[in-house]
Amino acid sequence: MITDLVEFTDEEGYGRYLDLHDCYLKYMNLKGVEKLEYLQEYTDRVKPLLDQNELYGKIWAEFEKKWESEMFPG
Repeated sequence: MITDLVEFTDEEGYGRYLDLHDCYLKYMNLKGVEKLEYLQEYTDRVKPLLDQNELYGKIWAEFEKKWESEMFPG
């Protein structure tokens, strides 16, 4: 006989949806962790074959070009 270990309510869509709001709030209150650093580490875990240095180099070069031509907003 299989028994359910967790009872879901209608708020959680009876187990169809995962509420990560509490995890998000805990992350937002972390001290000493930069958000960009967190995103880079996340990208390393999700796409381990992606060369982030090459990607950020391209983004930085595009930014520099737009900044010098005064096309970048801000």
